[in-house]
Amino acid sequence: MDDNGIFRRGLAQLIDQSEWGEVAGESGEIRDCINRLASIRPDVLLLDLYIGRGEKSFDYIPQLKEASPETKIVLLTMSQDDIDIATSTRYGLSGYLLSSSSFETIERGILAACSGKVVLDEGLGVKLYEHLMKRSSLQALSIREKEILELVRQGKSNKEIAQALYISEFTVKAHVSNILGKVGATRRSELLDL
Repeated sequence: MDDNGIFRRGLAQLIDQSEWGEVAGESGEIRDCINRLASIRPDVLLLDLYIGRGEKSFDYIPQLKEASPETKIVLLTMSQDDIDIATSTRYGLSGYLLSSSSFETIERGILAACSGKVVLDEGLGVKLYEHLMKRSSLQALSIREKEILELVRQGKSNKEIAQALYISEFTVKAHVSNILGKVGATRRSELLDL
């Protein structure tokens, strides 16, 4: 399922021309995909992360799995965002591949997913690992640092944080510096994604 018809049809044609695969169906709409999945029951569903109007397909994965529980779902997307990669791990997907990859890479990913392996596009493992390292380092934060981090995430300035917590701006700056060090970040903006 991909809302880009040209890409979807081109990929379907390449799969149909391969020795190993046959396209059972394709769709540009998530609801149509859910409805058709129950009757088609393919081995693998290639699913785009972005399904139109800025909406992501994560919310529909439980419905897709319910419609065809044995189907392996592999995200095929443009997104290299570490948050998207990390979020995908919560849904029991069989893989995460980049749509910019060569057909050979996509082919290897589909075949690996069919055989029960989890596939991750080359290079994305590093992004996922870095994200997980930052997340696990949040546990090392003190209660005060967690409070300040939450206010930073809300877009508050040091002055606003100081006023909200009844502490000095200097103290806030010191805490933010400590937070950056503990999570392995170099810029305040990196804290927004934790």
